[in-house]
Amino acid sequence: MSISTHPPQGDTPAGQTEWVSKAKAVAYLRNKGFEAVTFETLKGYAYKTGQLPKPKVIGKKAYWRVADLDKLVESL
Repeated sequence: MSISTHPPQGDTPAGQTEWVSKAKAVAYLRNKGFEAVTFETLKGYAYKTGQLPKPKVIGKKAYWRVADLDKLVESL
């Protein structure tokens, strides 16, 4: 059995849930109207306030579920 540290399907972790990289997560929230969002903002919501679940980290890359980003938008 082979274990890979690289996510399958391009830049997203495997599974049925849609995952986005940090750059795509920032772009997604900016498209929702939060133009001042940065990666540091996402980290703050994930690690300081707890309003966003911590990202799935694979290697040196972080991924968030789109559903979790939508829940964050609803809570703001």
